Amino acid sequence: MEVIKNPVIDNITFKKPHKISDKISLFNIRYNKTKRLIIQTPKCVIPHLPTIYSHKNIKFYKLCLEVNNYDENSKKFVKLMQNIDRHVKKQASMFWKRCGFSDKKKTYVNSTYFNKNRTKVYFYFNIQALNNNPQISVYDWQKQKKKL
Repeated sequence: MEVIKNPVIDNITFKKPHKISDKISLFNIRYNKTKRLIIQTPKCVIPHLPTIYSHKNIKFYKLCLEVNNYDENSKKFVKLMQNIDRHVKKQASMFWKRCGFSDKKKTYVNSTYFNKNRTKVYFYFNIQALNNNPQISVYDWQKQKKKL
């Protein structure tokens, strides 16, 4: 797997949606059209267990990450995520049309939120699932792999 230190946002592409219901479609995200996009976060806290949603025997996982130490490394990551959010938001109406939805009354929800005094950053992610099992790697402060 290739590690890209300074990704080019325009190289992030989206494959044809996989429609799993009348209201839910999933997009595969790629980098340079062929590589899976995997993003490593800076050190974060998981303030609570992921939320699990079920739809027609398919599970979806939503995870909140909290960055307490808003340092230079964290700021780079926040900027990257905000740039990805803007990139996706610009294309959102095209995504809805490709899925057969009208873009009327649709809103894009950013993945990055700050507390009031901007000392903490919160990220909300959907976790990819394979056979209804979440596909994510989580490590503790000693770089030991943990299970959720």
